[in-house]
Amino acid sequence: MERADFEIYSAAREQLKEEQRLRKELGFFKPERAFLEEVMLEFQFSWHGQHPFNVLGMLSEWKRTKNPHFVDAIQLYCDANDLTIGPILNGVFVEVAKKRFNSSLSGTPENVAVESAENHVYKFMLNMVYHGLPLKVAASKAAKWHSLAFKNLKPFKASTLEKYYVKKFRRCCDNGFSEREFFDTWNKEKELDFLAWEANRKAWLKIIDVVPLCDDVQLGSRR
Repeated sequence: MERADFEIYSAAREQLKEEQRLRKELGFFKPERAFLEEVMLEFQFSWHGQHPFNVLGMLSEWKRTKNPHFVDAIQLYCDANDLTIGPILNGVFVEVAKKRFNSSLSGTPENVAVESAENHVYKFMLNMVYHGLPLKVAASKAAKWHSLAFKNLKPFKASTLEKYYVKKFRRCCDNGFSEREFFDTWNKEKELDFLAWEANRKAWLKIIDVVPLCDDVQLGSRR
């Protein structure tokens, strides 16, 4: 991290701490949420593109399930994409190593496969909504895409995806980041490199156009 970026990061971290302090005073503080906020801030100043959201999704699942294979997946992802490991994420690696040494963890790689597919489908929805699709249409296309891309897994109902998208990314943001924060990353890329943003936008529009809507059975129902 460059010195100028580090100074901006330090100021943003102090602002985040102040916001968390106020939430404590008002009784709205959630430790898990606070941890993910701090991690996300570190990621956004260290990495570019959608890497922060990809890793944060796996990290939030580790916090929720305590399945150490999610942390293994993070390490493999960072290695494959040549991502620098910051102090907070390194602390997670050390924490898991200690717990493994003490045999205090459980979980299987199969669980990671299911949760990873779910994270992918919601990321697909986020990108579709950013590019102008109504949420209901995005949920239908995402349900169909999931059933085609992960044929060995139980398919989603579009109505379920729509319901939990609102919960995860517009209301509670219990996965560690909101819809607005995801969109801000796209908008930041537009400001920094418009040609790259435009190329990515056109690629996504082609993908969105190709993926069909799901059928009535997979559509489900919203109450």
